[in-house]
Amino acid sequence: SYTSADHTLSRVALELFSKVYTRRMRLRLVGLRFTGLVHGNHQMNLFEDTEEQMSLYQTMDYLKNRFGSDAVGRASGFD
Repeated sequence: SYTSADHTLSRVALELFSKVYTRRMRLRLVGLRFTGLVHGNHQMNLFEDTEEQMSLYQTMDYLKNRFGSDAVGRASGFD
């Protein structure tokens, strides 16, 4: 499936992690790689991403590009 929505990518990544993680195992580092990415103007979407969500992500990308990757993020990502 294809999407450009951050919340969808995060949710699927957590679902995959939950399938392989065993509580008896100690983790020090987990990596994640996305491949086959295409430019946002050529989005192939099988999920229901609303225009409002896409506008939000475009604005977040703009702020990150202008002020740095830590300039803005999802509140659930802050500890």
